[in-house]
Amino acid sequence: MEDFDATRYLKNGMVYLEDLKIQNCRFATLQSEWMKDYLLIKKCVFEKVVFDNHCGRGFFQIDNCEFLDCIFYDTLGSGKLDVQTCSFKNCEFEGVSLHDAHLSRISKCKFSGCNFKNMDLKWKIALFGIEMKDGKIEHSCIIEGGISDNQIYNMQIEDVQLSGGFYNNRMESVIFKNVHLIGEKGMKGSDEENIFVNCDTKNLSFVEDSLRILN
Repeated sequence: MEDFDATRYLKNGMVYLEDLKIQNCRFATLQSEWMKDYLLIKKCVFEKVVFDNHCGRGFFQIDNCEFLDCIFYDTLGSGKLDVQTCSFKNCEFEGVSLHDAHLSRISKCKFSGCNFKNMDLKWKIALFGIEMKDGKIEHSCIIEGGISDNQIYNMQIEDVQLSGGFYNNRMESVIFKNVHLIGEKGMKGSDEENIFVNCDTKNLSFVEDSLRILN
C-alpha cells in the first residue's frame, strides 16, 4: 500500500487538507518530531485508508469529513483531538490512544458498521451528539470522559470501563458484557436521564436509579 505524503501540505508547523479525496493508501507520516502545532482536515473523503500515526503532541481538528472502510491505529499521545460533523462507515479502530491530553471532543458524528477494539482514552474527552449503530466496542477504557446526548443502536459492548459523566443517552438493542460505568449519571425522571430500550443489561454495572428499561 502506497504512503500518502502529508508533508507536501506542511507549512509553518501545520498540515492543512481541504476538499480532497484520498483513497487506497497509508496515512502514516505525521510523526511527533515535527508535528508540534496542528493538523486540520476539512471536507475531505477518505476511502480504504489506513491511519497509522504515532504523534506525541499536537492539535488535530477534523471537520465535515467522510471515512469509508478505513482503519485507524493512531496513538495521539498528549495532543488535542477535535472531530466534528464527520461520518464513518465500516471503519475499524484498534489500539487508538489518548493520554494526558488537553480537553478533546468528538461531536455530531455518525458511525455505521464500525468496530472499536483496545481503545485507551484516558484524559478529558467529551463525546456528544453522536449516532452509533451496527458495530462493536470491546476491550476498551475511557477515563474522565463526558458522554452525553448520544444515540446507540444495535451494538455489542464488551469488556469496557467508563469513568466520568453519562447523561441523556439513548441505547437501543445494545448487548452489554462485562461493562462498568463509574461516575456521575443522569437520574431517572430528569432531563439528563439515560434510556435503555430492548437492551441486555444484566452484565452492565450501573446505578439502578439512573436506568429506565423499556422492553
